Amino acid sequence: MDLHPDAEEAAGMISPKSWLARVLHRLNNLGYRAADFVVALGPYMQRRIEAKGVAPERSHVIPVWTHADEVIPVAKSENPLLRELGLENRFIVMYSGNAGLAHRFDEVKQAMLNFKNREDLFFLFVGAGPRRQEIETFAKDNALKSGRKTWFDFCYCRRD
Repeated sequence: MDLHPDAEEAAGMISPKSWLARVLHRLNNLGYRAADFVVALGPYMQRRIEAKGVAPERSHVIPVWTHADEVIPVAKSENPLLRELGLENRFIVMYSGNAGLAHRFDEVKQAMLNFKNREDLFFLFVGAGPRRQEIETFAKDNALKSGRKTWFDFCYCRRD
């Protein structure tokens, strides 16, 4: 779901001027240009792929994000996830997606500290990723707990 090595450059893992970045860009761009077609997740990604030398007629957008007309609000009292997690009476601050290396969590962690004493809040992370352990360790090290339950949680949800 990311363009590589672009994502590694954005995360500061490799320098854009390094020999490794240049080699990886050349190989990836060769692969993009040789493909019958390249799928992008949105128009911004499509523009970046086309800038790598892919002809516009060989790039297609297939968005992975839901469309607003597919989202159907559910009353809190009828929400099965809230019931399952015992969070009916909490205000949920949710991060949904990959806890990836290029994603920012400093602000979320600071918010968790700022609202540490708020019994009515719950931070819910839906997903996983390479930074999951970092966030869990942060919560543990800062005693982010509330009442009978931890003050935050990771949840894996599937769509049937």
